[in-house]
Amino acid sequence: MSKVNDDGLEVLKRFSGQRKGEVVEFMLRKHPITLLASTIALAVVFMLPPIFYVAIMPAALPGLLYSPYRDIFFLLTTIYYGFFWIIAFMELADYYLDIVLVTNMRIMKVDQAGLFNRIVSELELDKIQDITSHIDGPIRTLFNFGNLEIQTASEINRVKPMDIPHPVRVRRRIMELITAIDEHHH
Repeated sequence: MSKVNDDGLEVLKRFSGQRKGEVVEFMLRKHPITLLASTIALAVVFMLPPIFYVAIMPAALPGLLYSPYRDIFFLLTTIYYGFFWIIAFMELADYYLDIVLVTNMRIMKVDQAGLFNRIVSELELDKIQDITSHIDGPIRTLFNFGNLEIQTASEINRVKPMDIPHPVRVRRRIMELITAIDEHHH
């Protein structure tokens, strides 16, 4: 169960693998506008069978409008829409299950790569040396979403939140958490 905090960021109370004393600060998902391209593509794909049946078949293949070919067409269309709904579900699941979780100790990125493949990466806050927010292009600027680049001493950067809303605000909030850790240790 999640709620939204004063910064407008989504917060979870508990999660699997939570450490003792670890508090969830906020949770991030990709900006909803990132679903627009796949939604438009799915809408076009959804409309192909009716367009084919109404506009193309009568002119190009009129014999297919009658039994038994019409019944075969409707059977194939039913199978087609079955695959369509599976793909639509996978797109929505990928959006919903890809999250970045920021706690008072670490940043965790959960990447759902398909239905049966989940990649979880984490980065301790006290290992972070620099965070850069990056918003490029008119669409990202208009809708205020972009990427974070998190720099550590390691050359490998596994946690790189992409297409998140309000990246500047998120960067500032993470930097505040890192400062609080530094002050607590000194």
